[in-house]
Amino acid sequence: RYSISDNSSTDIYELKQGNLIHFSYSSSDNIFAIITIHKDNKQYIDILTPDGTLISSNKIEYPPEISEFRLIYPDFDQINKQLVFGTGKQLFTLSFEGKINKVDFPLNETMGSIKFHPNGKKLLLIKGPYDSDIASLSRIGAKQKESLLQTNKDHEYITIERSIVGEEHGIFQPNGNLIAFSSERSGEYQLWITDGVHPYQISNFPIDTYIR
Repeated sequence: RYSISDNSSTDIYELKQGNLIHFSYSSSDNIFAIITIHKDNKQYIDILTPDGTLISSNKIEYPPEISEFRLIYPDFDQINKQLVFGTGKQLFTLSFEGKINKVDFPLNETMGSIKFHPNGKKLLLIKGPYDSDIASLSRIGAKQKESLLQTNKDHEYITIERSIVGEEHGIFQPNGNLIAFSSERSGEYQLWITDGVHPYQISNFPIDTYIR
């Protein structure tokens, strides 16, 4: 908690063994919901009062649609006394007891940054594709780079793979010339391989698979 009046901060809650991942506050119930990873490496939902008193702590039970290692960032649905989060094209509720249920809310585009209006009757989210590319950049000295940028800025990097959606997490093949990357160009995030000219898909994972 940070005080604007005297420019000081105090700890509300400290997890002795584990990590704090995300928190959300309910003004109607005056409680915090905190997503944590405990010493057993499992994710929990901890419910706290504003003074740091722990009301409950329950392990989150992941359904088959979500990888148990995926981090979630839920926001309070204050009317229904639960939390809501998305994994891309799917929407889920999370109870204070750690139960996850899928919401029948079909979207053909990725959604994120899900936030409820304070009155609990409206939902704000960002939807649509994120356009990122895989590019190659040569490692050169500072003076050479400065000269290169002055002569032709277009030569600073080379785009290897692009589409109108996201290409991410490019890695070089050890002792080879191929590049692996993830892409949403087929409609779902999948793994792809390219030699810089001919990309091809190598996976067929279910919707909203967590790929890193």
